[in-house]
Amino acid sequence: MRSIHLREINLVKILTKEIPIVIFFIYVAYLSWWFHEREHTMLDYALNFDHWWYFYHRLHEGALAQWNPFSLFGRIAVQYNYIPVSVLFSPFFVLSEPTLRLYDNFQIASTFLGILIIYIFGRMLGYGRYYPLLPTALILLSSSYKYWISFIYFGAFFFFYPLAVVVFIKAVEKKAFSNTQWLFFIVLFSFSLMGLRLEKMIYAVAFVMVMFFSLLIVSWGDWRKMRHFAIILVLSLVTALILISWQLPFLLASVLNTDRVSIAFKLSNVMNIELWRWIFLSIILQKFLLLTLINLGIAAVIKYLRKPSCIFDIRTAFIIIAVELLAIYSLHQYLYNLNSHLFPRFGALMMDLHMLNKIRVDILFSYHGVIALLLCLTLFFVRENSATGVRFFSLLSAVFAGFYVAEYSWQHWVINNNVFTYFWPPVIASFIVLGAIGLWNKKKYWMLIAMVIFHFIGETVSIFLYDVFGYPWLPGRASLAEIPFQVIVLLEAFVYLINGISHISQRLFFKTNIGRDIRLLANLIIYAVIFMSIKTILIPGQEIIIDKRQAYKTSDMFPFSEETVLYPFKSNKGKNKWLYDAFQNADKAKQAGGRNNPWKRVYVDDNVHSWSPMYFKFLPAYSQTLNTAPVYASEIPKIMRDIFRHGDKSIVNLHYEVNPLILAYFAYKWDENESEMSSNHLDFVAMTLLLPHAVNNEPLYKELMAEEGSNTPRAFLSAKVIKLSQQAEEYRYLKDVLAEGGNVVNQITTSDINFELGSLQPTLPLKYTLEFERDEPEHIMFHVNTNQGAYLALLDLYSPGWKAFIDGKEANIYRGYIGARFISVPEGEHSVEFKYRVPYLIPAMAVSAAGWIIIVMIIFGNLLFAKGNGRFPKNRLITLDVI
Repeated sequence: MRSIHLREINLVKILTKEIPIVIFFIYVAYLSWWFHEREHTMLDYALNFDHWWYFYHRLHEGALAQWNPFSLFGRIAVQYNYIPVSVLFSPFFVLSEPTLRLYDNFQIASTFLGILIIYIFGRMLGYGRYYPLLPTALILLSSSYKYWISFIYFGAFFFFYPLAVVVFIKAVEKKAFSNTQWLFFIVLFSFSLMGLRLEKMIYAVAFVMVMFFSLLIVSWGDWRKMRHFAIILVLSLVTALILISWQLPFLLASVLNTDRVSIAFKLSNVMNIELWRWIFLSIILQKFLLLTLINLGIAAVIKYLRKPSCIFDIRTAFIIIAVELLAIYSLHQYLYNLNSHLFPRFGALMMDLHMLNKIRVDILFSYHGVIALLLCLTLFFVRENSATGVRFFSLLSAVFAGFYVAEYSWQHWVINNNVFTYFWPPVIASFIVLGAIGLWNKKKYWMLIAMVIFHFIGETVSIFLYDVFGYPWLPGRASLAEIPFQVIVLLEAFVYLINGISHISQRLFFKTNIGRDIRLLANLIIYAVIFMSIKTILIPGQEIIIDKRQAYKTSDMFPFSEETVLYPFKSNKGKNKWLYDAFQNADKAKQAGGRNNPWKRVYVDDNVHSWSPMYFKFLPAYSQTLNTAPVYASEIPKIMRDIFRHGDKSIVNLHYEVNPLILAYFAYKWDENESEMSSNHLDFVAMTLLLPHAVNNEPLYKELMAEEGSNTPRAFLSAKVIKLSQQAEEYRYLKDVLAEGGNVVNQITTSDINFELGSLQPTLPLKYTLEFERDEPEHIMFHVNTNQGAYLALLDLYSPGWKAFIDGKEANIYRGYIGARFISVPEGEHSVEFKYRVPYLIPAMAVSAAGWIIIVMIIFGNLLFAKGNGRFPKNRLITLDVI
């Protein structure tokens, strides 16, 4: 048996035979980008362009290895957790001067690849030429996928991840496979993780682990298979981490300092009975999960008792389903009205969830859910007049598992912002239940199990993850990791439906070739659906004139906003408004000089922490000024966020995409003393962003955040250091000093355990001169002359990786003023330097390079061996049964 090759998965053949479809996708990608809102008011667009600008110039100055992840876009990059290196586009970033035109072209290319790969994925799995067009159109029109594919730094993930899943599926479903197949999967999976946000990296790794775990479940009892899959899982994850280890220092160093993600384990939360009450609630609220487990249990009991005489027909099936649904519905009504110690304010919780759910109806009890259920049973019993007890109840478990996946896949929660539907429109989501039956019928149980487990994590385990580990599991984003399986289940649904209709037609009309006619009709239906879905692109709407340019105004524009202005095939002349304002702002900042407090260097208005005006004020101003700017609270130490936000630290950083049950849980904790709960408490902006400085009366907050009227310099010398035990005590001390009319520069506060009060005893009034000689994100130089030993404070953010040098000799650097840094400077004239290097970056790059060298050597060694011998040796093969 030979290993898997590109020619085996038909990638090149698919691309060459589908030239018209590829051209169509290019056209769609172009028009999907050309719209007014993306061009002028999209924050992410501005963020990413500016990030590229910074990356290009710093790289050409030789500063990549010392790139500061705690400077402005360092913090943005690691808080949102992506590295400015995309596997697909990095060479162009390095070689090409950043321009809006070139960046636009990269966006179009990224969108095109994201569209094309869904189609290629379906073709590679053997679903034909036309069927894969259906999920391609639907998933782009209705899900958050249409948002993410437009960003160039996700291009590698959305292109390589589905390919990795294809190789995984093909490797699993072969009776015999070589180690090279799994090596191919590891390489593709590693490519997909490069340059990826930390959160999405976690989601992708979690889904791969779930896939392996599902294989272990269906292989239970076959210890040889289980051993092989367990070994492959460990090797896959370890090898992938080695190959991407170069980016781990960026991510890990950032996670330790960001305030949105906390990796601290809280044992006290594990022991909290309230957490376990809500986890239990999150389970019993999932009706379809309970029905799936109940029917699986019944099937297991019948099989254990060996009752082959239990035969069920379609009439009995409807009766049993009606009884089960009635029982579950009654249980939920009882729980809704229950007012006991176990479920305090349960009714309020249910009302809150009811308000958050935009559709406000369970998918099964909708008209399309009922139709889907009837179709499932009808198509099954038309083919099989009856079923044994084990087969029937396992069928029901697959049906309800499909509804569980479907209900999760169509959610559209409204919490401050409109979140995209996760995958499909409600009607389409209902009919993926047919896909679950198709997978069950083909005995691909592990795929269903994987999707159910992954959704269970989003509904239940996420509560534990957030409350104990502090990491928010965002279902709308985590769902991107299961896009390949969602495409598979939709394709299986369509195939099962067409095959069922063909079978019924053959029985009714006694024609052997009617199945082919049905499939041809299905192809026409696919074309009609796709054309109706994207007709606003192919046929632009009302013609209008904007800025003396011809444009077209459309509604429900694919794939972005509800109302869009297009300039098809017209060049966009002039600077965007945000770019123009940002450059003006940069000029203002440069005129202000380099000695300003970095928290005040760029002009800030009272709306600095709101979404609307932020990008007009700062982008790309930061990269044209000096080191830092108060954008997105990026340079504010974590402790400052803790001090100024609400007293309940656990809920302030929730994201609006967090599961509604989790939001309700934290809202309940927040307001438990007032015995009431309101969905207003779930306001995203109110919970995550700092209040504007103009409405905050804390004196220290005003001193640090307000840019107008402040005399606090960015760097200064002080002869007095006050050592305290905690950062919060520093805040209280400085607050009292300011309240009494004192000045921050008169003393330096520190809670750094490494700092010890030395023998510096001021005998004379401190006199000094301090001049900036160099000011860059990774390198700051001063010329200092002082009449006595003192401490030099630099009000830039303290973080691991910074080193200080006095006259070329390394000096100790300490954390002061809650989150800034200072050093001890002896008497006299000195040259002082601050240099930054990402901790452990060089060793990690060496490990990553070594890993890639070994992988390439193994691959080429196998290829050369196969070419010389015409086959792979038998002792390299592992024989497995088809899963």
